[in-house]
Amino acid sequence: YRTSIRRSDELGELASSLNSMAAQLESRAEELSAEIQRSNGVLTAMTEGVLLTDGDGRLLRANPAAERILRARLEGTEGHPLVRSARAFPADTLAQKARRAGQPLTEEVELAGGRSLAVEVVPLRASGLQRAQTLFVIRDETARRATERMRRDFVANVSHELKTPLSALSLLAQILRDAIHEDPVQAEKSVKQLSAEVARLTELTNELLTLSRLEEAERPDEEGEAPGQRAALPGFVPIDLSEAAARALEEVRGSAQERRHTLTLETQPGLMVMGDEGFLRTIARNLLENAIRYTEPGGHVKLRTRAETDSQGEEWAVLSVEDDGVGIPAAEQQRIFERFYRIDKDRSRQTGGTGLGLSIVRHLAEYHR
Repeated sequence: YRTSIRRSDELGELASSLNSMAAQLESRAEELSAEIQRSNGVLTAMTEGVLLTDGDGRLLRANPAAERILRARLEGTEGHPLVRSARAFPADTLAQKARRAGQPLTEEVELAGGRSLAVEVVPLRASGLQRAQTLFVIRDETARRATERMRRDFVANVSHELKTPLSALSLLAQILRDAIHEDPVQAEKSVKQLSAEVARLTELTNELLTLSRLEEAERPDEEGEAPGQRAALPGFVPIDLSEAAARALEEVRGSAQERRHTLTLETQPGLMVMGDEGFLRTIARNLLENAIRYTEPGGHVKLRTRAETDSQGEEWAVLSVEDDGVGIPAAEQQRIFERFYRIDKDRSRQTGGTGLGLSIVRHLAEYHR
């Protein structure tokens, strides 16, 4: 009887201990589940791509950003070689390089289509793991590097564009100093050339300032706008595009007459748009000036405005400038809106263009969406 009581007490203590252990395990499991959810939330929210592979290159973990950056379907491929899903990404090569180095590495990876990735490769070896694992943190650097290239090109182009007129100004000043008393006729020619170079520098400076202001003020399309429901941007007012275009035409009439061009205006009355009148006139004027410069004397330049409805039923106002000038080769047509891009640089200098007019047109068109 005493033995039975003693065993019963022992069984009770054991049951209590087991219940306590079960409660601790349940609490720990809940904490672990919450930790996993937090970890998943962090990985999902990250803008950098995260990949985890084992020593055989099999994918163990990936977040949505990795799928987006690598443009590969990774969900559901855990346990399979990563190379099957992301063939262009050299995961095995990077992992081997990091393991040989025995420390994290940052590598640059160039993919097809001019895409650039910065990849941080971290070799992992934790206790209990039979084989090494590799962690990849991936950032898409394509846009940043493109911006850097554009800035470098911009600085180089500005330096070149300023160097030419500044050199001319220096030379003309020297000629003018020597000729002002000895050769009045030559001095008068130098003064005219000096004025032309100063005007060119002034135009270049003004257009650079305009581009700078536009880039600071640019506003992208609002997300979720249905066709025909574009909200007016702050500061925009109803503008008659045809009237603005007609005023722009009058502003360039003197330049057209100097080259004996015929100007034609074909507009649709009452073509109302939401916008900035000065900017809309600049669009029309820059296109007209471009046509006037690159059309042989005695040519024809036409400015047209009209309404147009697209396949989704959205109404658009269309402004076009047509000429019978030298034309633009098909291979060049995608680049003419780049800053300082010229098809024929020698001809551009002769006609007085800065190489910024069409770039301003593009920015203003995007500003008006």
